[in-house]
Amino acid sequence: MSSVILGIDPSSIRCGWAVLDGDRLVAHSTICNDKKLYHERASHIISVLEAVIKQFQVTHVACERAFRNPKRNTAALQVVVQAIKSWCRRRKYRLALYSPVQWKWTVVGNGYASKEEVQQAIVLYFPGMKGQEHEFDAVGIALHRQNILRLEAMIEGESHRR
Repeated sequence: MSSVILGIDPSSIRCGWAVLDGDRLVAHSTICNDKKLYHERASHIISVLEAVIKQFQVTHVACERAFRNPKRNTAALQVVVQAIKSWCRRRKYRLALYSPVQWKWTVVGNGYASKEEVQQAIVLYFPGMKGQEHEFDAVGIALHRQNILRLEAMIEGESHRR
């Protein structure tokens, strides 16, 4: 049975998402947010993601972990990620959080890859993919989750053979 994975690149203004079903990229988009208050932005993002989960029968959710950056105001990002974590807990969705370094290492081979390098790598996985940078990141996050699940299945298979 293949996993259907929702990858999320969180942001309060432009939140990217992508759905992988096995080795197929079945959908991706960016949630553009014009809400004024942080909690309204988070609520809008959650409502869109809820519809995506239902439409594609998602079994796993993977999201980039919020991090503090002294050069940027990350309060809005913290609100969005906390809202996603709470929503997944309430709905009993399987959520995995990954740092940018983790998923970029898997997808690009460089944990500090630039946006352009991420996009070039994703196009190698899915030729012809077009979209906004947040969508490419969401695909990368979903690919990382997919690799983790495959490794866990291999390890589980090995332990059953012993």
